[in-house]
Amino acid sequence: VTGFNPMDVLIAVYLILKQLDEGKAFVQNEYKRAVREEGNVKAQKLLEEVFYITTKEWRGFPPIPDSVMDIKNEFSDFNAREKFDIEVGSIPEVVSGCICGAILRGVSRPEDCKLFRKECNPTNPIGACMVSKEGTCNIAHRYGSF
Repeated sequence: VTGFNPMDVLIAVYLILKQLDEGKAFVQNEYKRAVREEGNVKAQKLLEEVFYITTKEWRGFPPIPDSVMDIKNEFSDFNAREKFDIEVGSIPEVVSGCICGAILRGVSRPEDCKLFRKECNPTNPIGACMVSKEGTCNIAHRYGSF
């Protein structure tokens, strides 16, 4: 957890590199002047009051247990899905040959996709990984991969 100023980011990078060097991986709070270890207790209580934790499908992944907060029935008046009759189904791959799901899971690289830099590019994005400027394929297209 880090702040947004350059020194915070630099310290966070150092802490990540230190964890990598030591073969460790854990949540570390570099931003102690703003973020307490216990988090925002008031916000956590409100979230528990309004939402429940459930299982949902994520793009490129099978359903992941306890990965989503959904609104409780007693707050259904505030549920946009119900209010505007929006159905959220499973998330299909956009086009045959698009491997965005595998890229999101980290088991494939953008260069492994037969559509990358050909049919799929920033001006003609096919999968979610290319649509967003923060998407893995979009970044790899603009700056190259490592």
